[in-house]
Amino acid sequence: MHRPWGSPNFVDPDIRDAPLEPSGLAGARALREPLARDAADVELVVSSPLTRALATADAAFDAALTSGVPALALPLAAERCYMTSDVGTPVSKLREGVGRRLWP
Repeated sequence: MHRPWGSPNFVDPDIRDAPLEPSGLAGARALREPLARDAADVELVVSSPLTRALATADAAFDAALTSGVPALALPLAAERCYMTSDVGTPVSKLREGVGRRLWP
């Protein structure tokens, strides 16, 4: 039985830097069209360096990133460390994977 963080008897599922779930990726992709209409107004894409946040930014801001809008993954934008899923992945791996467009 899944118990949300903070609930009685919560147990950390011990998933380090949890990936974006398929439903989250679908939601981020659904933002592409509305965000693409405003892509000319986007000057900078900023994301938490956690894999799920990088995947969301990459999917949602595809038009802006493709057109060369600068992007940054900022460690200070990350969630607080409540669970293992809030512990990130080394930058070297993020640069090779989902975060390749958001790390300088």
